[in-house]
Amino acid sequence: MRILLLSLLLLTANSLVGQRISFLMDAYNAERWRSDSSNFYHEATQLGAEVFIYQSDSDPALQLQQAKTSIDSLKADVLVLVSCDMKKNKMLLDYAASTSTPVILYERFVDGPHYQYLTF
Repeated sequence: MRILLLSLLLLTANSLVGQRISFLMDAYNAERWRSDSSNFYHEATQLGAEVFIYQSDSDPALQLQQAKTSIDSLKADVLVLVSCDMKKNKMLLDYAASTSTPVILYERFVDGPHYQYLTF
C-alpha cells in the first residue's frame, strides 16, 4: 500500500494534501480487496487527500460511469483502478486521457496507452 501511495505522491506534485482521489474497485469478492481499499483510504486521508471509493460488482459499464462521475462531478485529480475487464476498461482509460486525468492501474492490467501500472 505504501508503494501505491508513493506513486500517487509522484503523480500529484509530492503532496496529497487537497488531492481528490477516486479508488475504483472491481468487487469485494475477497478479503484482500476490502482490506486494500480500507488501508488505502486510511493512509491517503492521513496524508491529506480526499478519497472516494467505488466498487463495480465486476460490471465494466458501471465502472466507466463511476470514473466519469469521479472526473466530471467530483473533479478527481487521479483515479486508482482495480479493473474489472482488461479490454472493456480501455474506454475508461481513453475517457480519463481525454480529460487529462491520470490513472494508476492497481494489480490488473488494461489494454490501452494512458496509465501507470503498479503491481506487487
